[in-house]
Amino acid sequence: GTLLGSCGVPVPEAFSCRGMPEWARFLKRLQANAKIGMPPDGALLDEANSVLMQWQDKAYPPQDFYRYLCGGDEAQWPLPDRFCLFGFVGALIVRSRHLMLSDDKEMRQAADMDFGYAATVLGKEGSVDFLDSSPWPVSILDAYLNINETEFMTYEQYIEAFPLRPPA
Repeated sequence: GTLLGSCGVPVPEAFSCRGMPEWARFLKRLQANAKIGMPPDGALLDEANSVLMQWQDKAYPPQDFYRYLCGGDEAQWPLPDRFCLFGFVGALIVRSRHLMLSDDKEMRQAADMDFGYAATVLGKEGSVDFLDSSPWPVSILDAYLNINETEFMTYEQYIEAFPLRPPA
């Protein structure tokens, strides 16, 4: 398994979903896109749309993920329905990233809804937001930063463009 940080803490399989080929493929494509700054990518958008069509009706997506994380020795992975919360969030951000480019007001509103939902499915107050400890190259901040925007910017791009001054 994957280890996290200098302490070598084991990362739960649920953080990557690499053991499920359908999610591993999407993760690999999303990582490749992120390495070049998350430009528009029609094939990646198609894959994200496919993910979202399959899972759009899942009731309260973080619930099973939370149960897995807090389930102790009884926790089984993959989940019975093979859902991957962080992959779902990645798909929402990919679709939003493409929709926000539209001149159509309704498409931009749909992008804002997807960005908002990406933050919402990470649980109340981000309670299951462990994206920074996962290989998924998206952040809850990517969602928040891009609501009501017309040009996509990752959190990394944002802090590069608008660096914080050190405290005086």
